[in-house]
Amino acid sequence: NNVVSGCAVGVFFIGSGYQNYYPSGTSGMPDFGLVEGNEFIDIEYLDVWFYFSESRDSVVRDNTFSGSSLPGYNVYIQDSSSFFSTKTSGLVVDGNTFSNGEYPIYSRYGVDWTITDNVINGNGDASFPGIGALIGYGEISGNTLIDADGGILIDRITSGQTVEITDNTIGQTAGRVAPSAVGIWVENCGSNQVNTGGNTVNVMENALVTDGCDVVDESSTLTAIGGTGGSIYNVDMLANVFDPAYLNISTGDSVRWSSVEYRSGTPHDVTGNDSTWGSNGAMNLGTTYVKTFAVAGTYEYHCSAHPDMTGII
Repeated sequence: NNVVSGCAVGVFFIGSGYQNYYPSGTSGMPDFGLVEGNEFIDIEYLDVWFYFSESRDSVVRDNTFSGSSLPGYNVYIQDSSSFFSTKTSGLVVDGNTFSNGEYPIYSRYGVDWTITDNVINGNGDASFPGIGALIGYGEISGNTLIDADGGILIDRITSGQTVEITDNTIGQTAGRVAPSAVGIWVENCGSNQVNTGGNTVNVMENALVTDGCDVVDESSTLTAIGGTGGSIYNVDMLANVFDPAYLNISTGDSVRWSSVEYRSGTPHDVTGNDSTWGSNGAMNLGTTYVKTFAVAGTYEYHCSAHPDMTGII
């Protein structure tokens, strides 16, 4: 029941590797944390941040996230990709209302999460999913996403695990035109399965997109709401190249850049050579940038941190 307003970061969970002191006889990890019934207003960067925290079974419930600021993340798990590191596990994100934030809920290497019954009012940009997860697993159920044009994004799954996406409602404000909006996007799952069911998705096109994933769906309703959405082409941002570096598309199609690898710990960006378009900054692992090309032409671009990385649309 706190009001947290105007801070750089609202609530910060941090692991023992970054703490100077923790009580004798404890693990030093912020386990069983509870963030409940609070108002987060105009937070600058991150509202609730699990920073290499190795937290177990924490809960973020019944909070509101609002204001005119646009924090990068409302609820963010930031863990290491190392096989040997302990991950933030068992996080429950339930019953919250999100009305600002580029990424309302994003998990980077967190595992065994439960994301249920949240209301997410997105920013109308397909670059930003309402719920996103990179290399994890868990359940996403009963959420309502409105104008969160990046939809629900699953990018790779922990080996031997599954992801359940059920009973979610994904759509747009009545009368709004969103040609690049996506409902559910799952990619690079390997032999791991995604189970979907009971979802209601209303977008122009691209209600369910799979790229390298086996998806089993039961009783979802996918509805095209009219208009032409165009195709979406994917470009992976690898350590040293954009892949593919050259794309030939049609007017009205969109290109989606996905941050797959850093180069020596430094992230990439997308910068148009004419400086009129791009990702507006470095991209976190697993995040995306989407641009719809409405005017025919040749569009050259590069990574500003690594100018040898170039591409052409």
